[in-house]
Amino acid sequence: MKTNKTYELHQMDRSSGDPYITAKRQFLPQISLKKSEVKKILNFAWEMTWGQFGEHRPNRSGGSQYRNNAMRFKDVVEGKCGEFAVRKFLIEKGHKPSEVDLAVYSRGVWDDVDLTLNGKAINVKTMKHFSNLLLLEQKDYSEDGNYLGHTDSSKKYDIFFCARMRSSIQEYFRSEGLNGRSFSSFNEFESHFKALSRMNWELDLPGFAPLDLLKQAIQDRHIIARGEYLNGRTRMDATNIYIQSGDLLDVGLINDFVL
Repeated sequence: MKTNKTYELHQMDRSSGDPYITAKRQFLPQISLKKSEVKKILNFAWEMTWGQFGEHRPNRSGGSQYRNNAMRFKDVVEGKCGEFAVRKFLIEKGHKPSEVDLAVYSRGVWDDVDLTLNGKAINVKTMKHFSNLLLLEQKDYSEDGNYLGHTDSSKKYDIFFCARMRSSIQEYFRSEGLNGRSFSSFNEFESHFKALSRMNWELDLPGFAPLDLLKQAIQDRHIIARGEYLNGRTRMDATNIYIQSGDLLDVGLINDFVL
């Protein structure tokens, strides 16, 4: 894998006080998930939330916003869709990545490597289709890029893949009044499960960041602080390291980092 390379990274514009994005990439949907894959993801999200078979942390590192089961469900779905999309891309490139992990773990175990390929640990970060920032909670990473999150030992990811997703899940939860709902059994949720499985789930891969790029972002203080307003609108709940989508490496270069 390439190392010790200097990358071109753009700081966000802070001329108005708040940080504004300066390096964007257009959303170009290129990956659609199969209905069978979506059902697996929805089932996993159910088990990790209302099904109570596993646990997802209720707030982000350094953050204060409490995430109820509806918020966690949507976050889990988004994250796993991104992992499936990256795996599909790698397979299309002729690689043999690990399977997406859909095993249910307790808190402190689930936050692990998303995919592996040729001995490389891949972390997948999924965001909304209009997003242009790869965000990593600052408290979760050392100056050398080691992961310090909710596990017993630190680890080092070799590659950070960025995926973006467009679906109607947010609108569906609002229209059906699910954001504050509780479900005591899957039978109560089943009609929503079926409706969600019929939706279209489109993703793109705007780029990836090798470990050295993350290290450079940390060293160059690419930081958005808790309480700052991104683009003057979105208040940050936690302090994050950021890499703008326009500064990510093109996914077509992935072979240089996994072979």
